[in-house]
Amino acid sequence: MDFEIKPQPMVSGVPGDMTFYLHVGVSGLFWLVGNVPNAADHIYRSSAGKSEGFAGRNIEFNLGDGNSISLQGPWKSNSESLRADTEIDITNKYNTFGVISKEVRGNTMIDVVYIDNYFVIGRLNRIKEFCSHMSEQMGGRLYYYQQTYDKSTRGQAS
Repeated sequence: MDFEIKPQPMVSGVPGDMTFYLHVGVSGLFWLVGNVPNAADHIYRSSAGKSEGFAGRNIEFNLGDGNSISLQGPWKSNSESLRADTEIDITNKYNTFGVISKEVRGNTMIDVVYIDNYFVIGRLNRIKEFCSHMSEQMGGRLYYYQQTYDKSTRGQAS
């Protein structure tokens, strides 16, 4: 079986109607974490200097307690940065989809040996790690493609 990698639609990252948990890091930054199963895909932080995230716009975040907070120029962030500043670990809360194959030609994964049936909540690099494990077990070169809410990557097992 083959799998064609299709261009991923652009995601603006603006939070919309989602509700968030508000945390304050040891740095003094405000961290907003989406109140959804794939919370790691929805992390924003206040600016540590120039407020130029989202082109410096004011972005309003709805909080789970019914209040809201508006931040000028917040940045979309990631679970590792959140953990470093707050000790909150949600590194296993990404919505991911992955494919592993024996060969890649252009945007086509040839001879697929593993494919997710649907998006799975887990670690950001779970497919890359699984590909490395499978490559060791099978004794051959394998390739991976993984997609999240707002990005995709592909490569060869190391």
